[in-house]
Amino acid sequence: GAGRDALLSEASCFSRDDFEWGIYQCSKAMKLETDIAALQIQTGIADSTSFCLVFDSLLKCIQLNVQRTCSPKAADFTSSVYGHTIKALAKHIGCAFNFRQ
Repeated sequence: GAGRDALLSEASCFSRDDFEWGIYQCSKAMKLETDIAALQIQTGIADSTSFCLVFDSLLKCIQLNVQRTCSPKAADFTSSVYGHTIKALAKHIGCAFNFRQ
């Protein structure tokens, strides 16, 4: 399908250092946002849905970096993989947005 096509046609892009660097920057930002959300939950000023914003921010960061480094097709593919990976957890904690499938 479309995912297989994107993976094959964008394989060289996914192995580039600047692609990996962009994703690494997204993961660093996610770590910081996760720590803040966890602290808010522990102190009682937020609930588990605070993590929904973390998931959404990470998705947007990944989409932006992949589209900039590779292509819109690659960004759609990685968004789909991310959405499939995080969907059950996001639903479990009450996130109201839908990820691409």
